[in-house]
Amino acid sequence: QDDEETYTSEYLLTYPCKTFAEGLTDTLLQHGFSGQADDAKEKIAYVRECCKQRGVTLNPEVIKSWFCGTRPNSGERSRDSLFRLCFALGLNDRETASFFQKVYFSCPFNFRSAKETVIWYCLRNGLGYPEMLSLAEQAEQLINGESAAELTKPQIHFRPSADEAFSKGSRCFGY
Repeated sequence: QDDEETYTSEYLLTYPCKTFAEGLTDTLLQHGFSGQADDAKEKIAYVRECCKQRGVTLNPEVIKSWFCGTRPNSGERSRDSLFRLCFALGLNDRETASFFQKVYFSCPFNFRSAKETVIWYCLRNGLGYPEMLSLAEQAEQLINGESAAELTKPQIHFRPSADEAFSKGSRCFGY
C-alpha cells in the first residue's frame, strides 16, 4: 500500500461523506435543535420557527425537500436559499463558510458578487437578515449609480513618455 492509498483511506475515515440532509441535520444539532434527528417534520418546524424569529423568508417546500433527500442545485437561487438558512440559524461568517464547504460542497462566498460580499459582512458583524437586505439594496443602488456616472464621464488618458516615467520625482515610480 503506497502513501496515497494510506492518506485516502485515513481521510475517508476522518471525514466520512454525508448526504446533504445528514449534514444539515448535524448543523441543526450544533445550533440549537434538540428534537429527534430522524424526524423530518420536527426539523422542518424548527427551521421554520428560526426563520420566523429572525425575519427570514424561506419557501417551506424547499425546506421540506432538503430533509427528504433532495440536494440543492448549484446555482444562485439555491445559494440564496442556503444563505437565508444560515441567517435563520444565526450562523456567523465562519460557520456559514464551514456549512457551504462541508455540507453544500461549494465555495462559501463569491466576493465578486456585491450581494454575497454584503452577506459576508453581515454574518461577520452579527447583523440579521433584514439588515442584510437593506444593505444589499443600498450597495446595488450605489453600484448602479456609479456605473451610470462612469459611463457619462469623459475618459482622459495620460500616458507618460519614457523620460517622464523613469525620471527622479516621477509619480509613476515615486523616487
